[in-house]
Amino acid sequence: KDLANWLIPPSLAFALEHCHFLLPVTKVSLIRSVFPLTATLVQDVLQDSSITVKDSSKVGPIWTTAAFLFSLTWSLAGAITSKSKNIFSEFFRRLAMGYNADYPAPASIG
Repeated sequence: KDLANWLIPPSLAFALEHCHFLLPVTKVSLIRSVFPLTATLVQDVLQDSSITVKDSSKVGPIWTTAAFLFSLTWSLAGAITSKSKNIFSEFFRRLAMGYNADYPAPASIG
């Protein structure tokens, strides 16, 4: 929840303000696929028979974060032009690494 609350609003605002889209989009259409895609990716790894219950407590949170970052990136950047992808990539990397002073990472993220 903290990850979504931290990353979605500034990423969406940046994409809508600074990126060029291939087709007309709405905020809802851009964000709609983030959570189903994240759930699918997490479910796939947790159903992997090589991961034990003991390992899943370590792998789960890390994989969930990675899956969310991937899903958010593709939900937004998948609809923008190649030139815009470079602009968005730079913004999103700095944001996700906690280097954007306007949107600091929540304490729960670290």
